[in-house]
Amino acid sequence: IRQKEATPFADQLAPIADNLVRWEQHLRQLVTRLRNYQKNQLLQRELAETPQTIHRLELDLKNEKDPAVRQDINQALQRYRAHQAQLDSLAQLIRRTELDIDETLATIATIYSQLQLLDARRMDRQRAGRISTDVKTQSDRLGDLLEAMDEVYNTTTAGLER
Repeated sequence: IRQKEATPFADQLAPIADNLVRWEQHLRQLVTRLRNYQKNQLLQRELAETPQTIHRLELDLKNEKDPAVRQDINQALQRYRAHQAQLDSLAQLIRRTELDIDETLATIATIYSQLQLLDARRMDRQRAGRISTDVKTQSDRLGDLLEAMDEVYNTTTAGLER
């Protein structure tokens, strides 16, 4: 993009470079968060053990005759189900993030191909403007995803600390 500063599209292409830098930063943050998620041993253990605990508590509740103990089991079961719902939300968000990264990489490849067309002088001013808009839209979308990940991850990890 910077090499094309002398082209007739320079004013349309200028914002692309800055947006691509932001886009790259967002992608790096997403990948770092995914790695942190995968390396978080407590979280991984909770993902594996919480469904088993819920199943065990359900069996205990079914077999327990004492009303006071049943009430305690039921309260614990409710807390574990709420915790499982948070873990499910986090896992779903992580999966969506992985798909967004794949989509983003494909979009970057598309943008790169479109920029190559500039070298062939086949791109018009309007198309250059669309590329700039596409990059900004994707960059903003990744920023929103980062915020959503922060919110779910912070809520989930706060629940684990209790």
